[in-house]
Amino acid sequence: MDAHPYFVHSGTSLMRTKAQTADSTFSLEPTVKQTWRLNGVPTTVRSESAQPVFNDMKTWWFDCDEHGCGDHPGFYEPEWMGVDVPQTGTKIRVLSVSKSGVMTVKVTS
Repeated sequence: MDAHPYFVHSGTSLMRTKAQTADSTFSLEPTVKQTWRLNGVPTTVRSESAQPVFNDMKTWWFDCDEHGCGDHPGFYEPEWMGVDVPQTGTKIRVLSVSKSGVMTVKVTS
C-alpha cells in the first residue's frame, strides 16, 4: 500500500525502491520534499498532500507507467513497486497522531 502510488523517475529511469516508498505512509501531515540521486543526477520529489484514508477498493499497484509495460528503461521495473492488495472493502482512516507518535485509526469493512 502506498499513499502516493505514482512512480518517481530520473529521466526515463525509475528511481530505486527507497525513493518510491518515501511518501508511502498514510498520515494527517503532507510528505516532505526530498532530493534523490540516480547516477549523480539529482531528482527532487515534491511534497504531496496528506492521505489519511486507505481504501482497498482503489488500485494501489501498477505494472506499467508512461513508458509502457515490459522491459523498462534503467534497472528497476514498475511491477516491482507497491503491493497488489485484495479488494475486500476495507477502509483504514487515520483519526489522530499524538505528539509522541501514537496513531489512532478507524478500520471498517
